[in-house]
Amino acid sequence: MNNLLCSVLLLAVTTLILIDADCSTYPAVKNAYLNKDDQCDDTSITCRRFFKMKQMAKCEDGEWQYQEPVCEPLECDYVYVYTEKTYVKNIIIEVKKRTKQECNERCNNNTQCTSSILDSDGECFLYKKPIVATFYNVDQSYCITKCSEMNECLLLNYISPSKVCYLYNVTRDDLTDMDISNYDGYIMAEKFCQ
Repeated sequence: MNNLLCSVLLLAVTTLILIDADCSTYPAVKNAYLNKDDQCDDTSITCRRFFKMKQMAKCEDGEWQYQEPVCEPLECDYVYVYTEKTYVKNIIIEVKKRTKQECNERCNNNTQCTSSILDSDGECFLYKKPIVATFYNVDQSYCITKCSEMNECLLLNYISPSKVCYLYNVTRDDLTDMDISNYDGYIMAEKFCQ
């Protein structure tokens, strides 16, 4: 670890800069992004939204020894900003008649699949990123509760006519206009910490 962290500077509660780091290995910090350049001149670790960085240091033999940083969940009350008639498109990998077990197995064996739903007609829907979870036959408050319970959830879609909830690990700003479409009965809500 000494050859990895030649010098460390804590910039803020959420970002750590590694300067003169050995590019052969990087710390694997859960709930964080590693931002590195090709020359490895400056590398930063940034905690994901709704997480704060904690790094421990102790003095041994007159020198500071730094432990790898940890991104811990923030404690906050979530608020949601709603957009009517808006949804994320192109998230379905496949739709096919299957049993519940077949649907789950199909998703588990597909490296692109992040979630699946079997609807009341026996149709199995396989979904890809940025979806992290889907719920069928639920109300909007359940959808919001589930998003609030998951640190990974940053955005949700609720489709009122079919009572389907989609949870995403991206923000509205992460999506382009090509990723978004409009349709009656759809609600998009972005989660914020207050």
